[in-house]
Amino acid sequence: MRNQQYEVAFKDLSEAAQSNPELMPALIDLAWGLSRGDVKLTEELAQIKTERTRIVFAKLLARNGKAQEAIAQFGGAGNIPETLRRELTDQLIGKGAFKEAFEVWKSIQPTVPESGPSIYDGGFEGTLSFGESGFAWRVPRNLQATSIAQDTSQPHSGAKNLRIDFNGDANGGISQYVALEPSRRYKINFAARSQDVVTGGLPYILVSTPSGSFQPLGRSAPLPKGTSAWQPYSFEFMTPPGISAVLLSLVRESCSSSPCPIFGSVSLDSFSIEQLK
Repeated sequence: MRNQQYEVAFKDLSEAAQSNPELMPALIDLAWGLSRGDVKLTEELAQIKTERTRIVFAKLLARNGKAQEAIAQFGGAGNIPETLRRELTDQLIGKGAFKEAFEVWKSIQPTVPESGPSIYDGGFEGTLSFGESGFAWRVPRNLQATSIAQDTSQPHSGAKNLRIDFNGDANGGISQYVALEPSRRYKINFAARSQDVVTGGLPYILVSTPSGSFQPLGRSAPLPKGTSAWQPYSFEFMTPPGISAVLLSLVRESCSSSPCPIFGSVSLDSFSIEQLK
């Protein structure tokens, strides 16, 4: 290696990595550094031919912002466990490669439509868990003065809805990345109701850019104070050029003072999205 006889050196190193899989990430990382980020040369030096090496290389490419190349390696790896698909999805999302991340994530979610925009599990019928990733509903682990659960007592549609109970200075709620096309107009629809809501900063649904500089794109009307029956809500927004996903979130309006407590319950259901002409 010191004499720049890379092909001979990597042949020996590859044999060592084949006998001890724990060495494979270091081998590929070494090839990546020596090739100065050249995908094809790295593949040749590290002899990336097997399912295992393609998966390791795909993860390295995703970490370095090479989304298309990561997808190509991932596609050539054959039958890949769901845990690795989720890991690659989150790596791509972390690099802002939402279009490629959604393609990987769809491979483990058979209910996602093949075409057209969609909000995943807009009726909250599936399992809801803390720390969810990908393009499913995200429930933060560090919720403050807030509890979130699925409710079957009186859904707007289907068998369940989402119930959010507030009990103090709450710091937020659920969110979901939604894969969309750039420079398109969309409409969000959902239903909500309130029970004994008291606050100076009401909750509402916000659509914003997903990463980098925060940019609000559209929002719903505030959810009502007090107690209300199910009410339909809708609002429109435009995706900026170059943006292939948005973040859909439950947030709160600002208060005139701090802290800004909220008490009571809000229920959400029947989320959907449509592209407008």
